[in-house]
Amino acid sequence: MTARKTKENDATLPLAALQLLAPPVRLVSAALWKVMEQRDVMHYGVVEEFVTSLCETVPGLLTVRHQGKLALGLRARLIMELCSTQPDKKEIMSHLERIRAPAAMSTSSATTKKRDLKIMNTVEGFQSLVHLLLTDTTRRTHFFKEEFPVDYGPKFDQELEKLLWEFLIRLDQFLPVPNLAQTVSWLSETPSVLEACARAASQPSCCRHCSSIRPVWATWRLQHPSIQTWETPS
Repeated sequence: MTARKTKENDATLPLAALQLLAPPVRLVSAALWKVMEQRDVMHYGVVEEFVTSLCETVPGLLTVRHQGKLALGLRARLIMELCSTQPDKKEIMSHLERIRAPAAMSTSSATTKKRDLKIMNTVEGFQSLVHLLLTDTTRRTHFFKEEFPVDYGPKFDQELEKLLWEFLIRLDQFLPVPNLAQTVSWLSETPSVLEACARAASQPSCCRHCSSIRPVWATWRLQHPSIQTWETPS
C-alpha cells in the first residue's frame, strides 16, 4: 500500500485547474481514493454508489464477487460507523436498503454458484446484525467493545483499500492521461475540494463519460479473449 500513498511534497492544484486537466471520471476516481486513504468513512456511501453505477454501466468490469465484496464492504463500514454512536434508525435503514447482492448473479458453474450464495448469506447475516444492534442496547455496547475492533479493524480497512485500488486501476486502463497516480498527487486534501469531486460522480458529465468507457471496454475484451475479468482471491 505504501507506493499508493500520496507524497507529502506533491504540489496540489485548485479544483478549477484539475477540471481542465483531468476527465470527470479520473477526477472522481482520485477523490474517492483520497477518501479511502483518509478513512473518511462518512463518505463511503458516495464511493459505493460510484462503484455500483460504473459496474452497471460497464458490465464485466469487475467480477460479481469483487463488486460484491467492495460495495457491501463500503456500505457496511458506513452503517457500522452510524450504529456506533447514537444511531438514527431512519438514516441507517436507508443505507441498509442498499446492502444487497449484485444484480448479475452468475449461474455458470457450481463454484460460482457457491460464491454467489456466500455473498447472499453475508448480506442476510449483516442485515440481521444491524437490526439487532438497533433494538438491543446491551448487545450493541458489547459488539462495539469486543467484536467491532476485530471484524472491522485495520485488516478490514486494508482489504477494502485493496479492493478499491484494484477497481480504480482496472478503470484507469480505459481513461486518457493524466493517469490516476498523477491526478491523486494534484488533488488537495481540503474537505471542500474532495466533497466537490465526490459530488461530481452523480453529475451528467461524469455519467456520460462512464458510458463512453463501455465500447472501449468491449473492444479490449475482444482483443484479449484469453484474459478473464479480474477475480479477487477469497
